[in-house]
Amino acid sequence: MEQYVRSEPSRLIPMDECLFLPPVPTRPKLLTARGNSALFTRHIRGKLPKQPVLDCRYTFNTDGHNARYALKNVTTGAWNLEIAAVIGRETGGVTQGEALSHVFGYTMMLDHSIRLGDYPFANDWSMPDSDKQMMDYFYEGCFNGNSACPVPLGPVITTRDEIPDPHALMQTERESGRLVSHISTDSVLITFSEIISYISSFITLRPGDMLSSASIAYDGYPYWDGYLGENAYIEGEIAEIGRLRLYLDDERGAWK
Repeated sequence: MEQYVRSEPSRLIPMDECLFLPPVPTRPKLLTARGNSALFTRHIRGKLPKQPVLDCRYTFNTDGHNARYALKNVTTGAWNLEIAAVIGRETGGVTQGEALSHVFGYTMMLDHSIRLGDYPFANDWSMPDSDKQMMDYFYEGCFNGNSACPVPLGPVITTRDEIPDPHALMQTERESGRLVSHISTDSVLITFSEIISYISSFITLRPGDMLSSASIAYDGYPYWDGYLGENAYIEGEIAEIGRLRLYLDDERGAWK
């Protein structure tokens, strides 16, 4: 039996004559570099990367400046500030010299993950941090905890003409007003030009896609393992872009 869909204005169209859109709306890619600083690789006792290494973040849980997140079944967490390049046009197979011309502008990302319940000892496949290799951290970054908490972006996108060199900016990180880092964005091991050229050799980047620098100064483990107090927040600031803040409402019963 022939099937039809109803269009507007109301009329029936045979299904085999329709061009269907994907059932899941198209969303931009959000990729973050891993191990892109000597600080992080030393922290996990890993080796310095010989090529860009990126993993996925999710765009269904992105949020904006001054968003709030309620900590409930959270045992601990980590966070860091990252600068993110926002792609402005289709980018495939570009050279390092061409790469930044495909960037629309730059914004910030408060990248963080949480540990829920009795993780990481919740099942037979878990292991202590001391036994993990780099790929174990990549897995955690993609799946464990990052999908459970919001990823703040913003507060704005500063266009490329206002930031000719994304690795010549000062960035600052604070926890509820306490200064935890102040460093230059030139502390990356692999630059945006290198990352964009590398990733575009096998993935086509499209307008709105974002690539972040990874942690270069501060990685918050094992913070949030005690009561945070009222109006707690994490905050990042980068020159020429602005200040990005996430409020944390500590609703964990163990601390009440």
